[in-house]
Amino acid sequence: MPYSAGATVYDDTLLSEVFARYARDVIAFRNQSRKTEEHHNVAKKSLISFCGDIPLNELTFNVVREWKLSLEARRLSPITVRGYLVKLRVTLNYMRLKGLNCLDPSEIPLPVRRQTIPHILSPLEVQAFIDAVMKRQAGYPSIRRQRNATIISMLYSTGLRIEELVHLQIRDVEHNYFTVIGKGGRTRLCFIDTRTRMFLHNYLGMRKDNNPALFIGQKTGDRITANSIQDMFRFARKKAGFDWPVHPHTLRHSFATNLMKNGAHIYAISQLMGHSSLDTTKIYLHLYDAELKRVHKQYHTT
Repeated sequence: MPYSAGATVYDDTLLSEVFARYARDVIAFRNQSRKTEEHHNVAKKSLISFCGDIPLNELTFNVVREWKLSLEARRLSPITVRGYLVKLRVTLNYMRLKGLNCLDPSEIPLPVRRQTIPHILSPLEVQAFIDAVMKRQAGYPSIRRQRNATIISMLYSTGLRIEELVHLQIRDVEHNYFTVIGKGGRTRLCFIDTRTRMFLHNYLGMRKDNNPALFIGQKTGDRITANSIQDMFRFARKKAGFDWPVHPHTLRHSFATNLMKNGAHIYAISQLMGHSSLDTTKIYLHLYDAELKRVHKQYHTT
């Protein structure tokens, strides 16, 4: 059923229409991120694939429970399952605010979010990671090696998220600091250290194109994608000999933990990370504790 101003609200609105309305009236209207819209659509497709495009008033708690169990049976991570349920709850809540008769979202309990301690890289390990991508190899031209080293150094220098990094323009890095609009539309300052400035100078000096994007694919000449960077990290991890996963977000965690280890105030770290709450930043206290435990185990003798 199409929606229009002053239209009658029907209880038999289909799930597809409900999710589409939320995407238009909330996600698009608030200019929320493309990632938020993608997650919303993935949750919608998963639910409709499970139970069909049923009317909203036929979506019961039993249906949601069986959907959740089916997700767990597919061995989706608890974080992913929780995320799907969150997307459903916010959509239902909006529909109730608009007068639609549907399942109360408060009746859908969310799985407990288990706190995990992500792996971090020490400054020496970051350098080893950079050295790995700078090694000469057939079919791996110098400009590509320089670009990849610049990406790694930039992520560690700034604490950028991967989506923030891929959207950078050359003009953004003319100085040793720049502004990004991050998650939740929050604006923050990022700073470029000496090593990253050197890599940027070398990489941009090799570029012969007119593309305004800071990082481009060597084969396509187009702006680099997040998937390409993820592939590069998998390649670099093997070359560096690391036997644990290393992702772009690992460097964001490492950036914050290094600041805390060197005495930065938690409020300053929160600002540099673009967090909406200090509670989010406090995870790095636990990361620092884990690092201290590792050092104690390695160097303490009895």
